[in-house]
Amino acid sequence: MSDHRFRGVVAREDWFVRARVRFRAEYRCTSVEPLALRIFKPGEELEMAQWGRAGEDADAVLWWTSDDVYAALMVPGGQVEIVEVVEGQLPQADG
Repeated sequence: MSDHRFRGVVAREDWFVRARVRFRAEYRCTSVEPLALRIFKPGEELEMAQWGRAGEDADAVLWWTSDDVYAALMVPGGQVEIVEVVEGQLPQADG
């Protein structure tokens, strides 16, 4: 599974999902506090979460390593593929 199927999907209701994801390619990102650089390698797997609100475009949603907005690393959905949904559910299309 991958996030490409969210293109053009507007969520019917508020949603949350925690999943094990796999990185497609090397990706660099930083947290704010503490300031830290993390380089994810292709094939690396990590448990991350994402959420969204009803009426919003699901394709624009970031994956987060934590709900702490300062310490979390944020990764665009297109950088990873979903390996396994651990909790919650993926967004359902409106209409």
